Amino acid sequence: MNKLVYAAASALLMFGLVACQSKITDEEAKKIALEDAKVKEAEVTFTSEGMEDDEYIFHFQSKSDSYFYEISKTGKIEEKQVIPMAQNMPEIEKDKTSSNGQKISQDEALTIAYEKFQVSLENVKNVKVKLDKENGIEVYDIEFDAGNKEYSCDISTTTGEILNFDSDAR
Repeated sequence: MNKLVYAAASALLMFGLVACQSKITDEEAKKIALEDAKVKEAEVTFTSEGMEDDEYIFHFQSKSDSYFYEISKTGKIEEKQVIPMAQNMPEIEKDKTSSNGQKISQDEALTIAYEKFQVSLENVKNVKVKLDKENGIEVYDIEFDAGNKEYSCDISTTTGEILNFDSDAR
């Protein structure tokens, strides 16, 4: 009888541990991001989705904001960023970002990117930098490889702010 009670208790404990660590699907993770952003899927455009380091990664945009979410497989929001779109910036900011004077250099932008992705300069290969516009803002469009990943980001030439970023396994 004691063996039966012990076996039943062990089975319940194991079931409880497995249930507590249940993993969510990518669709469930997407739903968590949308609910947190207080937007509906029909109101946004997904610009990238994927997995990185066992976390779901989502970039999406509404008419007013750009969103970035990292969600763990347990459903916890590990990181999120909300960036106002350029058309919603105050008029003074629009004037500032449309100026032709660059406030940061290409080298400074690269340093910002390397720090964001926590890569060391000696591991970086195939660096590409071009001047571009993202939502009306002049940016450095930066791409490079490090280790077994490809990295990309857009950095404002006037503020040094990372406007969007992505990394993918090669």
